[in-house]
Amino acid sequence: MTREQLQKAVGLGQVRNANRVLSRLCHYLHSYRDGYQTIYYLNAEGRDYVGCDKVRTRGVHVPHILLRNDVWLHFKMPKIWKNEVRVKSNNGGTLIITDAMFQVNGLWYFLEVDRKQTMKENINKIKRYADVWEQLYRQFLYYPTVVWVTESKLRREKLDELCREHHIKAKVYLREEIL
Repeated sequence: MTREQLQKAVGLGQVRNANRVLSRLCHYLHSYRDGYQTIYYLNAEGRDYVGCDKVRTRGVHVPHILLRNDVWLHFKMPKIWKNEVRVKSNNGGTLIITDAMFQVNGLWYFLEVDRKQTMKENINKIKRYADVWEQLYRQFLYYPTVVWVTESKLRREKLDELCREHHIKAKVYLREEIL
């Protein structure tokens, strides 16, 4: 998480206090600078302390995870939040791996973060959602909402249009709308 995300998630207050708290936790954290922000993740000692088995490393996937964290904060940190959920059709033919599946006020949402994938990949994913759409209705007794987060207005319009064409209940956000 970035310092700003940690401030919101844990209530660290102002920048000065957040930096003070994070510096005291340095024995449990790795951090690195990316542009103007610092990204923090647990080191081995920190994972042992909190009982976490998931090893995080610095890599190309980090901006994707940070954007997913921003969505989690935007939706007021839902208690039920599962990353990288596999959704299969009943006949086993269609598989969707959502970036996250979460619940807000008793309603389910599927998150798709659109950062670097091609529109062709997005189109294929929307078609796969269309394939399992009725199955999802039978499972939940309503149509869940697919939340897309993208970084350009053109992509936003295209994703919104494609979801409407395939009768998928969706909400498409620009990154700056959820920050």
